[in-house]
Amino acid sequence: MNPTAVALLGYAGWCVLMVLLLINHRALFLLRGERAVNGFTADNKGLGDLAERIVRVHGNCIENLPLVATVLLYAIATGQTAVTDAAAPVLLGLRVSQSLVHLSGTRAWQVWLRLVCFLGQLAILAMWLLQLLMKL
Repeated sequence: MNPTAVALLGYAGWCVLMVLLLINHRALFLLRGERAVNGFTADNKGLGDLAERIVRVHGNCIENLPLVATVLLYAIATGQTAVTDAAAPVLLGLRVSQSLVHLSGTRAWQVWLRLVCFLGQLAILAMWLLQLLMKL
């Protein structure tokens, strides 16, 4: 399997892992009898800072999945993975890093690090788009 396909599946898998984390966190509140099954808000308000960060991390992964998937699938479908192969694992690493830093806290240095990870992902996507567009 080439790095582009691995990164695509890894990104999707990371999104699944984040939703499982969200479900697990809510299940703990249910099992302890601290919330009714219909007592959760979409943003996990009232469940603590970590619960709210889990929702935002999951949402951010899902928001960016279509962008990443579109570019990587295009590269795969057109046989142009040479454009994406080198940086695909880096993009996945930046996504995972951004999520883990976000889950770990909201100190100023953590927010800056998350921003650097996010901007790195955007830079890679922009680079790929330019390279793929130049081959049209």
